[in-house]
Amino acid sequence: MAGTKTPIAIVSAAVHYADCSNLGKFWDLIQRGGDASGPIPGERWPLTPRKLIAKNKPTPADKIPHELGYYIRSNLLDELPELPIDPEIRAQCSELDQLAALTLKVGASAWANMKGPLPTKNRTGVVLGNLVLPTSGSAALAAECFGVNRATKTAPAPFHQMDAASAEMPAKLLGQALGLSSSCFTIDAACASSLYALKLASDALKSGRLDCVLAGGVCRPDSLYTQMGFAQLGALSPSGTCLPFDARASGLVVGEGAGIFALMRLEDAVAQNQRVLGVIQGIGLSNDRGGSVLAPQSEGQVRAMGQAYAAAGWTPDMVQLVECHATGTPLGDKVEVESLRQVFAGSKNECVLGSVKSNIGHTLTAAGASGLAKILMGFQNQTLAPTANFTFENPELHLSKTPFKVLTSSKEWIPTESTAPRRAALSGFGFGGINAHVLVEEWRPKTKTTVA
Repeated sequence: MAGTKTPIAIVSAAVHYADCSNLGKFWDLIQRGGDASGPIPGERWPLTPRKLIAKNKPTPADKIPHELGYYIRSNLLDELPELPIDPEIRAQCSELDQLAALTLKVGASAWANMKGPLPTKNRTGVVLGNLVLPTSGSAALAAECFGVNRATKTAPAPFHQMDAASAEMPAKLLGQALGLSSSCFTIDAACASSLYALKLASDALKSGRLDCVLAGGVCRPDSLYTQMGFAQLGALSPSGTCLPFDARASGLVVGEGAGIFALMRLEDAVAQNQRVLGVIQGIGLSNDRGGSVLAPQSEGQVRAMGQAYAAAGWTPDMVQLVECHATGTPLGDKVEVESLRQVFAGSKNECVLGSVKSNIGHTLTAAGASGLAKILMGFQNQTLAPTANFTFENPELHLSKTPFKVLTSSKEWIPTESTAPRRAALSGFGFGGINAHVLVEEWRPKTKTTVA
């Protein structure tokens, strides 16, 4: 029977990030310490990048230090025909911003990848984190409405009226494409959005309102908008390299992509012979009581972590990996490590700190989803992956005085006890102090299963 202590099973997963069109490519990039950063794909921006670049510090208004980011380069529309999507919705995607195709490709893959019987559609919902910022489609629509000359040699980006509702569009479109009749909605909790989506999905399952939820995050805003916006905030790395925990870290590098998971109550998943990739045991949420947009506080982060451990009935020394929010901003990384130091005080067991942002950048509302996918693939491959680009520890982190370690190469993941499952924690900390912390453990069925 559903209840507050009901474990939530992750029965399917799908991703698409820079250079990673599926879970296999995603894991290959991560375990070898690869970095998918590169220049903006041709004609994505209405202006020539070289006309925008100014390497001054601070960056002048309406300028950027570089065009580097973690961009999806494939045509997502090419990947839709093989998925179980309503044909009319699939055809409509050619007129919509690529956010639509990204969402349908990843969401429909997560739906199709379930190994047991597909859940009843009128008992299945969708909860997706999605950034309420302009997309390329909504920017083109605005330009058309206001008669703006986009100063481009190519035709204006195509737009559709639905692009004006880019905030709600992903979940609504995915629900329609799969024929789901239950609640389908998006949430913007900044960079914690994916993990807030997991919490809302878990609550719906525990209450018995739904039997399955597709939950996660999507992110494909207008990349010139985010590049220039983060540059003006002073948060964008001038080097164009994402360097979490490293002494050379100087800011974040923006990415794009999506990660979506199918969630069910564990008892239902086992009864239906679903493949269980991992089990969510606890989620904690909080908001900082003070601070500012760009200055997180340990107090709020520690509260979110404490809630998660209380919900799971875990102690911190049971965790072997913390997939951190760590974006490569020196202040943000320092505050996060300080929060972990407080929570893990007294722990004697070594714990690895990681950040998938070193591989695929900061994907904002899809960032937590990428961290969860990394954890699940680590369970599957019994491997702790390295943090890319890490060479020298930021001395202000003082990791030598903690149980924490940052890996520079892959390592076998050995459980703390032979009978214990592998366990990991995952953090997402958004602008203004929106905090989420998730505790996930490996599922140990009687018969081992593998991820396709």
